[in-house]
Amino acid sequence: MKKLSILLTVLALTTPALRADEKEDTMALGQLKFQLCVACHGPDGKGMKPAPGLVMAPSLAESKIVNGNPQAMAAAVLKGIKKEDAKFIGLMMPLESALNDSELAAVMTYVRNTYGGQSDVIKEEDSIKWRSKYADIKEPMSRADIEKQAAEKE
Repeated sequence: MKKLSILLTVLALTTPALRADEKEDTMALGQLKFQLCVACHGPDGKGMKPAPGLVMAPSLAESKIVNGNPQAMAAAVLKGIKKEDAKFIGLMMPLESALNDSELAAVMTYVRNTYGGQSDVIKEEDSIKWRSKYADIKEPMSRADIEKQAAEKE
């Protein structure tokens, strides 16, 4: 019984460190994969402004999609967002084929933690679930539909 108690104590003391390492690794991969986003969202996540009055993409820090239900962000990244007005220069390109499941989880974790004030770690299992959920959608989604999902409880 004493050995079990010691083992449980060791596990309790090392588990947070393992979670911290996992998050650190995920954030590092996410930062690397964020380079796919920089052309439009900018290295600071505030949206590239190629000329006065022109914005490539919205700020990630103020985004309902980044700050909301993570499945909405997954939909936006996987399927893209339609260009429906002149607010931004382009559409959000679908990155479904550019990111595998662990890379999707990592870039979402990086963006949500860096720009969204979140502290969660998105898991690869979540990416798999969301990729499957949105598999039948073959074109970019509307911003309104994605923001509606972002407002839903997890």
